[in-house]
Amino acid sequence: MPMAPAQNLRLLHQLMNAVMRKQARQARRQKDVTTYQGSEKDARTASNAADGDTVRIDDPSSINVLKYGGVDQMNLAFYQVVDGIFSRQAGNLDAMAGLGPQSKTASQDAMVNEAVSRSEARMQYAVIEFVGDISQSLGQMMWADEMLEIKGSYTEPGLSFPISANWTPEMREGDIIQYQFNIEPFSMAYQSPAQRLQKIGTAIQMLAPAIQSGSVVLNGEALAATASELLNEPRIKEIIQSAPPPDPMAQQGGGGGVPNNGPRKYIRENISTGGSPDSQRVQLAQQFASGAQQGQGTQVG
Repeated sequence: MPMAPAQNLRLLHQLMNAVMRKQARQARRQKDVTTYQGSEKDARTASNAADGDTVRIDDPSSINVLKYGGVDQMNLAFYQVVDGIFSRQAGNLDAMAGLGPQSKTASQDAMVNEAVSRSEARMQYAVIEFVGDISQSLGQMMWADEMLEIKGSYTEPGLSFPISANWTPEMREGDIIQYQFNIEPFSMAYQSPAQRLQKIGTAIQMLAPAIQSGSVVLNGEALAATASELLNEPRIKEIIQSAPPPDPMAQQGGGGGVPNNGPRKYIRENISTGGSPDSQRVQLAQQFASGAQQGQGTQVG
């Protein structure tokens, strides 16, 4: 029997919830209580003093602060470690959700995103295969139904009434085996308007040499209309307008322009973001652990 990914994550999910609920209970129980011996006046003076005030106390050693409850730092560090394990077992949730860089360089991030895309593609293809099998079964059932009639109509230019295009059982030709139909995998994948516009830009870059040579002409108005539709910004069509083609004689006579195909200089700058999410979790766990060992005080509960 195949196993779903959620079955392997169930125990980690329950562990993380149990640890977080425990920390929530500890946080609610947390309180500081001031105790004193001897003079009540000194205790009231220390209790009523504001932050940064200077007060006179006869016996400071008789006043102490007891801490009750509070979030255990070791448990919080353990939660951070389990959170990283859960993300890794689930296929790198940080990369799937786009929550920040996963490595130190852009090329390493591209490799991580590519691996995540392959994992998502396998799940998408599983859904596509399921839908394809259901579609074939429905098609076979409709083909075998001798009483099935599909209503349809179409219109011709110049006519004000529709023309019947009903499909009846006697219109069948051949056999169902002769009709090979399936679902194109890429037809079911959702593409945002920004992704579709990016693909158009990639195609234009591929055709850049042909456009520069003049063998391919770019329709600027159609490109502006498409960008305006995908980006939901109608003003793009008003800003971008077509211009008359340049005069070849003027191009030959001029010599002061900068060639489009000249050398270019690209500058790449790496900006530190504090490391990957895994390294940030490890650093945070180490800080909590060291804080738990150094922050020794009188604690009750």
